[in-house]
Amino acid sequence: MDEQASNGPQHPRTRRGSGGLKLADVATLAETGIANAESGSWIALLAPAGTRGAVIDKISADVKEVLAGAELHQALMAQGATPRGTTPAELHKTIDSDRERYARVIQARKVKLD
Repeated sequence: MDEQASNGPQHPRTRRGSGGLKLADVATLAETGIANAESGSWIALLAPAGTRGAVIDKISADVKEVLAGAELHQALMAQGATPRGTTPAELHKTIDSDRERYARVIQARKVKLD
């Protein structure tokens, strides 16, 4: 069972564990016996192609600083988000990884657009 975290308010009937905010009385996929299932989301700022690296690095540093601020950090945690700033290279790696993962799912399930 996940232990409750002491940072940020808890929603009624929820618990916070290593994977984020969870409904207290609803089993996770792993708890129901479904192995290797994962779900999540992320939000990122993207710049137009050709944006100078110095500009991207400045925005990235500023976003990290804002996300580290106690007030915003606590507000996001209270909503079930896990705020973290990454580098442009880390974001690129995340995007590539997700693109590859979902491409495999789409191909395996033969998903077609109508």
